[in-house]
Amino acid sequence: MALRGIEDRLIEWLEDPRRVVLAAILVIGVPVLVLGEISALDTRGRIRQAELDAASAAAERASAVASGRLGKSMQLTAATAASFDLQNALQARDQAVLSSKANEIRVSLGADAAEVTIVDVSGIPLEGTPSAPVADGTYFKRAKERQETTVGVVDARPGESQRIAIAAPVRRSVNPFIGAVIVEIRLRDIAEWLQPSLTPSADIYVLDDRGRLLTQASAPGQDIRDVSDRPATVAALATQRSAFEGNDPVLGSRRFLGVAPLDDLPWRVMASRSPDLLETELGATLNQLLALRVALVAVALIAAFLVGRGAQQLGRQRRALATVNFELADATAAKSRFLASMSHDLRTPLNAIIGFSEVLETEAFGPLNEKQKDYVADIVSSGKLQLQLVNEILDLSKIEAGKMDFAPQEFDLAEVLRGVHSVVSALATSKAQELALQIDEDIPLMYQDPVRVKQIVFNLLGNAVKFTPEGGRITTRVNVDGGDRVEIAVSDTGVGLAPDEVANVFTEFERVGAEYSRKQQGSGLGLALVKRFTEMMGGSVSVSSLLGQGSTFTVRLPVRQP
Repeated sequence: MALRGIEDRLIEWLEDPRRVVLAAILVIGVPVLVLGEISALDTRGRIRQAELDAASAAAERASAVASGRLGKSMQLTAATAASFDLQNALQARDQAVLSSKANEIRVSLGADAAEVTIVDVSGIPLEGTPSAPVADGTYFKRAKERQETTVGVVDARPGESQRIAIAAPVRRSVNPFIGAVIVEIRLRDIAEWLQPSLTPSADIYVLDDRGRLLTQASAPGQDIRDVSDRPATVAALATQRSAFEGNDPVLGSRRFLGVAPLDDLPWRVMASRSPDLLETELGATLNQLLALRVALVAVALIAAFLVGRGAQQLGRQRRALATVNFELADATAAKSRFLASMSHDLRTPLNAIIGFSEVLETEAFGPLNEKQKDYVADIVSSGKLQLQLVNEILDLSKIEAGKMDFAPQEFDLAEVLRGVHSVVSALATSKAQELALQIDEDIPLMYQDPVRVKQIVFNLLGNAVKFTPEGGRITTRVNVDGGDRVEIAVSDTGVGLAPDEVANVFTEFERVGAEYSRKQQGSGLGLALVKRFTEMMGGSVSVSSLLGQGSTFTVRLPVRQP
């Protein structure tokens, strides 16, 4: 009797659609929206860190290039200054030997050396024509005072290109300083060294120890600028290596900044990256996901209202038909157990939506009219699409962050393929498609991650079924390629691809297939993940296609993971 009273009260409660809608808001709507926003914040944080890492890596690459070129020039200048022949020639003012030594540097450094000058103890040139008086240069004075190779900015004459100078002291034991070898390098040449490291919406700067902008990769000809008062410059000079978000010392706008030192110099290389990816591309994607979550919640609320309306009808039937009390009590108890277990076992809001909707599809709570069936089917398909999209985005994020785990083990490829075909065959049968599997007899056991191999083949077959019209044919061929690789080719007689679409078929969020693609559901990540997984397992993937005649996707994997 107590159980019957509980059932009666539950049915009475469910008969009010407003209560069901309120429960759906609390159980489904709030978790979906709240957890979605938490996920969005986490995604922004991970992308921000990836941008900072990219800025730091760009600074390190540029530093390596500049350090290598400048280091070579400094070593050659110092080695020439240490030559006994040069020391003797400088003391004797032997012009022929001095010219020969200067020419050796010019030949070795090529275009990197704008001018090579050899001066005496007073800074008077004996060989070469400096772009500015040497005796007044801080680089010459430091080389003379410190008795070591120094680098400094040349005070160029008006109209002359901005330069730096490497000054190596020439010394004799009886006379510690008798002159210097000086190599001038154009700042615009240094900027051109760094240009191959540039990426879109990025720039690279070289700062000296006084906080001056010596050169800029995107603007090689600009004059030296003092940016020492900029917070980003202060931060860069205070540390050897760092990556942070701050105002660009040149542009003034908010950027991702990476800093790396130059070898043997107190200078810094700064890489500046635009936050456009985080602010625009990622923002647009997250907004789309938010809109999709809101739409799913709206559909769930409509379904909850319909469930409430259905419960009203169920209550009236229960009271009118005493002969079906036992069946109705069972259904009510099942519904009660479902709601209780759902509240305890809910892992994610998406799984809640899908699980609730699939139970409704079974008509376990009573018959559904056609409109109700359509609504429930829409919830299930939309929920699964969202779950697939979230899983694919999570996989892609793990790959880019370098956190995708692989668990290689020995397995039978043929068995895996037959299992995937068994799953996909239901989809193909619903479209009257012919699904064929051809496997060579000499396929060896593979040592790879069977889960990822299965996901690759499932994505390719699912894509083929999706883009092949009814009555088409899909064939999977597997053979050994060269003894140490396995080739898996999935061919279809589908809509095919235009030549310009083939180039973008593996791009994230790229949906090819033009008009036909708009009729299909998907995230645009399936083929991108195929490419990523294949390459991470040491393989490759290619596609050949003709518009209107079908496509063939070919995956080549090593038998054993490298």
